Amino acid sequence: MGKHTNRGGAFVRRALAAAAIGMFASACAPADDESGRTDGSDARRDDADGIVVDIGADVSCEPAACTAACAAAGYPVGTCGADGACSCDARGADADADADWGADADSSAEALAEADAEWGGDACVAENVTAEHAVAPVDIIWVVDSSGSMDFENHAVRDNLNAFSMSISASGIDHHVVLIGDRGEMDVPPPLGGSVDFLHIDYGVDSNEGLQALLAQYPTYRTMLRPGAVQHFVAVTDDESDISADEFIASLEALADPGFPPGWKFHSIVAQGGIPYIGCITGARIGAEYLELTRRTGGVTASVCQTDWSPIFAALEEAIGVRTELPCNYDLPDPPAGMALDPGLVNLDYTPEGGATESIPRVADPGACPAMGWYYDDLVAPTQILLCPETCDILRTDSGSVDVAFGCATIMM
Repeated sequence: MGKHTNRGGAFVRRALAAAAIGMFASACAPADDESGRTDGSDARRDDADGIVVDIGADVSCEPAACTAACAAAGYPVGTCGADGACSCDARGADADADADWGADADSSAEALAEADAEWGGDACVAENVTAEHAVAPVDIIWVVDSSGSMDFENHAVRDNLNAFSMSISASGIDHHVVLIGDRGEMDVPPPLGGSVDFLHIDYGVDSNEGLQALLAQYPTYRTMLRPGAVQHFVAVTDDESDISADEFIASLEALADPGFPPGWKFHSIVAQGGIPYIGCITGARIGAEYLELTRRTGGVTASVCQTDWSPIFAALEEAIGVRTELPCNYDLPDPPAGMALDPGLVNLDYTPEGGATESIPRVADPGACPAMGWYYDDLVAPTQILLCPETCDILRTDSGSVDVAFGCATIMM
């Protein structure tokens, strides 16, 4: 919150005054070229001629009817000739138009001057709230080995998943959780279980099938993934994968709608350690391919042979619960107390370091982006302000501040 800004109403009136001058210039200023014929036969509206109006065959010209017919045609003078024709004379019209133009111009100039004077006044007072960068949501996909040797580990995941989810929520991160595994061994209770942010795919994952299951079940869980979210995979198994890390990455990159853009991480709770082949005492085989994915993506590793899983979940929470700011997206803050959100009364103010505050105009959609501009993520129910690409580039290289101003008509591009 903080500062008040005088703007909006005066800005709009200034714009209207300028527009009015343009309208008077195009619609009311004399437009004649003074080059028409003077006998009225060219039907041009020039100072030196006029037009002849046909008032009907075998009808004598009546002065009142002639004047009315000429007025309807836009000419102020109607005269019945000796031949019975009604002639409309334009010689008084442009003089009147010139006079009108002068008067209109004067009044428009006064309106513009008034708007200029009011620009520094208190016609509209906006309440500013400091804009906060939007935080990228997180989508977490667990795959848990369902083989008979994994009963303890299945129960450990089930018993810790609620606390894990609540810890990430406490970090202020919007997250979705997908769990691929046997529901009979991992029936996650509320509040996570049964929520719209959680999807349990009841599927028995074989010992060596973890990576294949992540790929094969993608059509089922892809609706839980969100564009702009950071994706985290967590694999839990005591065995090795049947496909390599390279094969998994190649297949993952081929998925679309929304797919997995760069930046995803892979975390491995697998058999590892100093015992040859099995890694640790309860391992079946070292999960080398999982560990390779973790190494490449900077994820967390833990031994599946641990009996206390609290440190494992703590490490995952720390790694996944990192706030990833989106530098070109701002959450639309709640309006100040006593004000209701009206998307048409929102402006974005940018103050460069050491410079004066300027308003960034709003555009209708990304396709209309100029050098400086912003738009809503949703026109009907907006929750974020998104910067145009060039605007984003400018603001990312500057340490200035961005404020959302409520209460005055949105300045549109």
